[in-house]
Order: sequence, then C-alpha cells, then structure tokens
Amino acid sequence: MDLYSILKASKLWCKSTLLLSVLALAFAAYGHTADAPALTSQEVPRFDVVVTSASDNGFGTALRFSGTTGDFRGVFPVGGGLTDPRDITLDLPDPRDIVSSDIPPFTTVFIVGGNNNVLRFALDGTFLEEFIPPFMTTDVAGNTFGLNGGGIVIGPDRNIYVIGRQFRSILRFDAVTGAFIDFFVPASPAVVFPRGFVFSESGEFLFWGNGADPATGTGGGTIQKYNGRTGQLIDANFVNDPGLSPLDVILGLDGNIYTSSEVPFNSPDAMATVRVYSATTGALLRVLDAGLDAQGVPIMQRPRGMGIGPDSRLYVSSSGNGRVLRFDLETGRLLDVFIELPGLNGQALQFIPASPAPSGAVYTMTNAPSGNRVLAFERGPDGHLSPAGSFATRGRGTGGELRSQGALVLDRTNRWLFAVNGGSDELSVFAVEPQGLRLVDKVNSGGAHPISLTVHRNLLYILNAGGQVDDSDNITGFIVGEDGMLSPLPDSTRPLSDAVTDPSQVQFSPDGNVLVVTEKTTDRIDTYIVGTDGRVTGPIGHHSVGRTPFGFAFDTSGRLFVTEIANNDPDAGSVSSYLVSDDGGLQVISPSVRTTETATCWVVVTNNGGFAYATNTRSGSISGFRIDPDASLSLLDADGRTGVTGDGSFPIDMGLSGDSSFLYTVNTAIGTISAFQVEPSGELIPLQTVTELPRGAMGLAAR
Repeated sequence: MDLYSILKASKLWCKSTLLLSVLALAFAAYGHTADAPALTSQEVPRFDVVVTSASDNGFGTALRFSGTTGDFRGVFPVGGGLTDPRDITLDLPDPRDIVSSDIPPFTTVFIVGGNNNVLRFALDGTFLEEFIPPFMTTDVAGNTFGLNGGGIVIGPDRNIYVIGRQFRSILRFDAVTGAFIDFFVPASPAVVFPRGFVFSESGEFLFWGNGADPATGTGGGTIQKYNGRTGQLIDANFVNDPGLSPLDVILGLDGNIYTSSEVPFNSPDAMATVRVYSATTGALLRVLDAGLDAQGVPIMQRPRGMGIGPDSRLYVSSSGNGRVLRFDLETGRLLDVFIELPGLNGQALQFIPASPAPSGAVYTMTNAPSGNRVLAFERGPDGHLSPAGSFATRGRGTGGELRSQGALVLDRTNRWLFAVNGGSDELSVFAVEPQGLRLVDKVNSGGAHPISLTVHRNLLYILNAGGQVDDSDNITGFIVGEDGMLSPLPDSTRPLSDAVTDPSQVQFSPDGNVLVVTEKTTDRIDTYIVGTDGRVTGPIGHHSVGRTPFGFAFDTSGRLFVTEIANNDPDAGSVSSYLVSDDGGLQVISPSVRTTETATCWVVVTNNGGFAYATNTRSGSISGFRIDPDASLSLLDADGRTGVTGDGSFPIDMGLSGDSSFLYTVNTAIGTISAFQVEPSGELIPLQTVTELPRGAMGLAAR
C-alpha cells in the first residue's frame, strides 16, 4: 500500500510529491520503513488510531489506541480545551516552511471542535493552535449562526474544507492562515442534513452525503455529486438508495465510494451497514454487514467514522456500543472487534504513525495517619520505574491495612486520579498532568472509613467500611465535573447487606450498568442496578461460591473474576469467574480455582482478556491464570507461583500498564514495588524492585 493511498483513504487529498515525501519522512522519524514508495503486507508500519468521541454519552475528547493491538493508549489532546470533537484529518507543514526553516517534517492533526472551531495538534497530541477560531455569521434577519462543524477534508487545492451543518454548506478556509475563503458549496434546501464528503481521486468531483434529519430520522438518503473545482451541483441524486442514510463518506483503494449507513436513522432497530457505490455511475456495488453476535445482537450499531488503515483494512466506528470494527476490503468480511471501550461514542477516526514505545506512570499511597500522600513513579518504555514526586492528598491515612482493592484509581481517560483518605473520611482528586499531579478537590466520603472507589464516565461511587470504626458500611455516589470537582449525588447512599460486613471493593461493570461490592464477613457478593440518573437500586445479595470473597476485576466483556482468601487458611486461596447480567444476576463459570497459595487477595485482568493475575499476600507470590473464551480459568503454573515477590513481602495491590505489558505489585511489609514484564504466554519476567517506600503503603494505579 503506497503512501498516496494512505492519504486518500485517510481523507487527506494531496498530489504534491514534496508533501508525500514529507509524510514518508514523518513515518521514518517515528521508526517506520519509508525507503520504498510502496508498503508490502510484511512492511506495514506501526501506527496508532485516533478516535474522536462525542460528548453525548461519550468522553468528549479524542482517544488514542494502538494500531497493533487496539489497546487504549490514552487521551490524545494535551491542552487546547477540545470539546465534543467531530471529524479529524491529517495535514502537512506548508512546503515553504520545510524549505525555509528547521520545522520538523511531521504531519499535524486537525480536529473539528464543538465550539465552532478547528484545532491543530502535533502527532503526540500536543496542542499547537486554534487554527480556525469560532466561526459565526449573521444573516439579513439578524439571526446568528455558528459553524457547527462536521466533516473536514484537505482539498485538491490544499485548502481546508469543513462542513457547516447549521449552514448546510461546505466552507473553504486557507490551509496556511486558517482564514475563511468562501462558501465553496452554497447552502442548499436540497440538503436535509449534511454528512461526510470526499473528493474524487482526480479532484474533479466532490461527493457529499445528504443525511436524514436527526430530529425526525427522515429525509436525505442520497449522495450528491458536485464539481470539485467550482462547487457547483451536478447531480442531487447521484446515489439514491432506499437502504442508505449516509454518515461518513470516503474513497476506497479501488476508487469507489464507501459510506457508513443507519436506516432508519436513530432507530433502535436500524440496519447498520457500510455501502459501496461506483464513483462513476453511482450504482450500488456491495454491502458490508457485521452480522449478529452469539446473543443475536447486532455487532455494529450506529456506524459513524471510517478509514482505511496502513494495513489495507477498513476500520469502522460503531458508536452505539463503543467499538471500532475491522473489515477485510477484498472479501467484505468482518475480521474482528478491534477496539472496545465503553463510552467510546466514536464519530471519526484517523491513522497516525505510532508514537515511540509508550511510557506511563505508577502511583501508590503512604496511607500515613499524619498526612496521606500519593507517591508517583515514571514508567519508562522498558517498564522500569523512577521516582517522580510525592503529592499530598491533604487528608489522613489509617496507618494500618485497608484490606481493600481500589483505594487509588485512575479514570479510563487517565485524566483524573482518585485517592481515599481512610483516616479522615475523605476523597481526594488529582489532575494528571505532564509535570505531575495537581490536587483539584477533596470532599467528605459520605460515610466513615472509605476504602475503595470506582469511576464510570462522570459517575463515582465510594465504599465506606464504617462498620470497622463503630459506624455502618455504605456506598455513596458523586458526580465528577469537567474540571475534576466532585459533587455529592443526592439520595445516592445505599447500605450493604448489613451494617458490619468487612467489605473489600466496589466497582462498576465495564458498561456501567451494574455496581458490585464484595463482603468478607458474610461471604456475599452484592450487586446494584445503576439507573439513568446515576442512583443505584439494591443490594441484590449473592452467596460467594468460595469463602471470604475479596478483590475482583472485570474483563472488557463484563465477566467477573473474584479472589477468595478462604479465611487465610494455608494454601486455600482461589479465584472464581462469573457472568454478570444487566439485572444484577451472577452465574458461576469456574468455581474456586485453587492457587495452592495462601491469602489470595488482589486480582487484575489483561486488556485482551487472556490472563488474570492474583496476589497471594501470605505466600509472597502471584498466581497467573489463563482465561478461556468462555471465561473459565486454569492455572498457568501448577504450583501457583507465576511471579514471586519474596517471603514476608506481603504483596497486596496490583496494577497493569495501559497496554498490559507490565505488572506491578505493592509489597506492603517491606516497602517495595515489584515490576514484571508480561509475556505473550502470560509468563511474568522480573524487571525491577523499587525500594525505600514507607512500610504500609497501600493502593496502586498504573497507566
């Protein structure tokens, strides 16, 4: 696949050989092979996928994923205040700058923002500038209209073309200055609701999707053909297909028109397809359908953004279920669900050269009664840690064991870090910034002795183990603001099964529909149903299949994996797996698979759902499990010792790096962190032991 084809499929229209060579240099600078003009299947460069996620039931920003594994790499923008993003495209530096200055020959990224503007970012997500300021105009009647931008394309004249949805027009802006040039395609009453558009391979024509009215779901259903040089309408019904309600529109490598479609638009029973039309005649050539899953549910729901990757596969954002799907272009067959992240309301996607091997951070807490602090460590690309500061929560720790999982938690976007202060009954919030952590807020936990918390989108619940301090156990909800500030959710406090249950953890299911709590004293697993207002109903009590349930983790499919410490009986620790239904029901899959170790307490699951790891606190070890497709468990090592932290080390909390390449444990009795590399086989390779932590350190979060 040559670089020109990558540009076309990525919606960057460009003929300049100079600019193409610049893109090749950009790939080379990021460690890619760019010596030859064409890329064979064995030479596909490493790339990342950036997906814009709308604010409506989504993250309201752009997220970055590995193009190799689909793993979440983090929030793409660094600064700039991007909100409610829509389309995204690549551009190259102006050729005059390449010749006349030392500007690195990297591509940059344009994203249409929700504030009637277009922002420009570097490939690493660094904000560069507001390239097109908020665009507003007033008609003769005095009515003010904003850009309300949709699709964005670099045109054959290398200017920037943006759909103005409120104008029902395509606007042209200067690609060097960002200045408005003209309404390239004038407003037309024939356009019901403007959707994606693309220039033909030669630039002679422009194809524009005429979508359905979002309010009524009716109208549109055509692709219009325009003169690509003048913007004049040629054929208002170039494609007129009753099975079409166009959304994104791109050109395939075969030069044909590909469009995502949802018919009837906005209907829960909509037919979601990708439809392919001849760019010459407008005739329907074929239909790509993802089909149904094992439960009879459509795999593709509300398709939006599309793109053809450097691997010559078609990627489609399935915004209705937080997925990005991959199709084989030759056969039209669905290859896999490549990305799945609850809340990923994907509107558009773009391929960019992969950044260097990802780095990240690991956090733990002192839990000191004189003043709790978060200890930060930078993680290098090789998984090694180095100290990166100590940050006061301005609350107090307990000075003793919390006996819980989830005391220190990052949200899914890695923007916010939340920490419990068990000694002062408070919760602290930090903003995660390039220079370190910044305390944003500290609030009362809504109960006594907080020990665990969980976050789903902007909803947070905290578990208060008040029964341990002559109070009552409960869970309480908060709303996380855009600025990280916490607001108590009124009437959200709920009891557990009893006032004193010695609970261990609270966590949302991946889709946010169910909240789960484990109780050690009662051998119960509680589930709560999460309402649309964020308040929960429950608890619904379930008897744990194993004794003394402790920590737990979900895989991305929502299967639940629970550790059981079995009252700390020697060599009796175990892990069980469950299916969780939307009504809070639990169905046992693998009951109490023994680790052969003692005090199996904390557990994590890799991003790909292939492996689970559990710490055995009194054995100084980590047990690895293979997870089969049906969520059944089997030990990786017969002796249950996939990793060893040492006798008397008391490994407790664990965390995986964002791409699940590295595993970290806090060893509370000796004040260390153990680092392991996670092999594709599930084997753990010791990397490093970080020393000089205070004994009694608790909680661990990693990215």
